[in-house]
Amino acid sequence: MSGRLPKPGRAPAVIALAAVMGFAGAGGLAGCQGHGGEEPPAIVILADDAAELPYVVAINQWNGSIVDRAPIWDIYKSAHDPAQAPVVALGAHVSIQFPDPAPTRLELQDQVYVADGDNPLGLPTAVELDGPDGDGRYSFQLNVNALAMVSSDTADYEPGGIVRGFTLTAAWGPDECEYAFALRTDAHCEPADAPYCQFSASSPAPADSPSG
Repeated sequence: MSGRLPKPGRAPAVIALAAVMGFAGAGGLAGCQGHGGEEPPAIVILADDAAELPYVVAINQWNGSIVDRAPIWDIYKSAHDPAQAPVVALGAHVSIQFPDPAPTRLELQDQVYVADGDNPLGLPTAVELDGPDGDGRYSFQLNVNALAMVSSDTADYEPGGIVRGFTLTAAWGPDECEYAFALRTDAHCEPADAPYCQFSASSPAPADSPSG
């Protein structure tokens, strides 16, 4: 794996982090391999290998320092308007590419919002990630989310009327950060018998990647 990423078409927002709350001493980190960099790595998020999805990133803990900050979705909304997020069709494949070193843990959560991105519908659900492939890409298929069907606003059932906000928690040993990105899609899909149109009985477990 080369660890090189394609040059992004749009740079992610650079977020100023809040005050450091504490420091874990060397003894607490013994035997744990962190990322090794001064900050979380830049990633590339693509929908069907075409539309690049902008994102933000914020640190939870890095190089022993724990950061007190705003919730990741608030940080995303301060940089991007969810109502203007790219429209992605249900059934599309979304890929997330990391450079070397690969994360030792990844957890992806999907939160449904009404069209303005302010009001969540229900609780976040876990999304199963496939990968990584030889280029450091993880991926998932954008399936219909049953929570998108609970809105009473008819505007949310227009094409692209639902905002899906994704939070990706990535860890390299003790180093941990959150990425957030969003897209707009439909509340329901056709044909109804397509695999990505089927409601899941339960959320899949988060994906763990090899620690190398």
